[in-house]
Amino acid sequence: MADFGGVTTPARFSRRGFIKTGLLGSAGLIVLGAVLGARKTLLRELPKSGLRVLSPQEYAVLSAVADRMCPALGPGAPGALALGVPATIDGMLAQAPARTLGDFKSLLFIVETALVGALLLERTRPFSQLSAAEQDAALDAMRRSKIPLRRSMFLALKNLCASVYYGDERSWARIGYTAPSATSLRAANAALLFDFEPLRATKG
Repeated sequence: MADFGGVTTPARFSRRGFIKTGLLGSAGLIVLGAVLGARKTLLRELPKSGLRVLSPQEYAVLSAVADRMCPALGPGAPGALALGVPATIDGMLAQAPARTLGDFKSLLFIVETALVGALLLERTRPFSQLSAAEQDAALDAMRRSKIPLRRSMFLALKNLCASVYYGDERSWARIGYTAPSATSLRAANAALLFDFEPLRATKG
């Protein structure tokens, strides 16, 4: 018997036994996928303007992700949902190439599906049905994953949600940022400005 990290396995496999084990494993995955696939996405209220390219299910998954990426922190710090980040992203995707849109839809499916979570021994429920703490744990598992693709997926979602969120001036108070006025900008860059008035007077 060979020992791999405390898991004992036969040192040799017969061809017939290997094929049989593989078939049973495949059958198990099919059954597992069917059971987990029966668990539906927890839908959310759609934006009043409607959806342009995302389905209600995809919008629900994106909303759940955005809500955890940029959660509400109380007065003066609205979350992604309050600022309509998912709806904004839906509008942006309407302008994206078909391949980009398809890749993003696939990303949302992978995040949501319980089968992927079960195969990675993380969860057996769709992402949209998890509690906030469980969703945070699932996203953190993606962030820390040893699989480069999973880390890339996490960064894609994080960067997209954060860029849209912090692009809204209503989120700036959260990080203590105040947009400078035209007057303050002119004062700070006085040495770089050129006064055209004397030149205009000369031409007159």
